[in-house]
Amino acid sequence: MIRNVSDRPETLELLRKGHGVTRCHTASWLSPETVGHHSAGVAALVLLVYAPSLPPSKLLAAAIYHDLPEQYTGDLPAMVKWNHTELKEALSKVEKEFWDMTAFGIDPVHHLYEHEVAILKWCDITDLAFAFRDELWKGNSRALPDAMRCVQHLNKLAEGLTEYKGVHELTLYITMEIDHYVD
Repeated sequence: MIRNVSDRPETLELLRKGHGVTRCHTASWLSPETVGHHSAGVAALVLLVYAPSLPPSKLLAAAIYHDLPEQYTGDLPAMVKWNHTELKEALSKVEKEFWDMTAFGIDPVHHLYEHEVAILKWCDITDLAFAFRDELWKGNSRALPDAMRCVQHLNKLAEGLTEYKGVHELTLYITMEIDHYVD
């Protein structure tokens, strides 16, 4: 994925800077989260989906790297991207600029098969759903509307991943966890 080994220091700095970006800056979070926290959560979910086997290394790498462009673009909330495809398309162009400037030269997600991209998207949204659930656990009731929208989106993503038992178990679990807070 890295163009050549002499780019390793630059890539390490890119990772450290990118993983320090604050996520969900438009929401009132009791415990702010960074891209690094989120990426670790996404990678852990990729491992859980494939357990007891191991996932393809390129999928695990994509889980770690997928939000690095946010150090260049900022974190555009998922709900905005879901509701405004024109913004999502514009953001994709800007993210491509970011990847072109880096030692990677190309978005690591570009190397994935279609089903791996679907798994990565599911893991990405699942981690967000768990972050919302954690906010609800801490008493942040303002997280509930976004948590419910997140779970709706997550359930749609899970419909295309029927062959992965872990996807359905975890989707059901987080859905029940969020539903617990609905009056």
